[in-house]
Amino acid sequence: MREDEDFLTSEEARKRLNVSSRTLERYVRDGLLKKYRRRVGREVYYKQAEIEDLLRIRPVEEIEDQ
Repeated sequence: MREDEDFLTSEEARKRLNVSSRTLERYVRDGLLKKYRRRVGREVYYKQAEIEDLLRIRPVEEIEDQ
């Protein structure tokens, strides 16, 4: 995906977050991540910035308020 360098495939996102496919789907369901697709094709992508945001250390209170 050279033209979409700020997007990761599902596999890349799972590896970066070190989670299973199931957990990645839960993050989407819980509103922590959004899925993106091209107009053609079935592959799902995730914004790299959203993935990195999940990896940031935050105060516990801020996380519990979400």
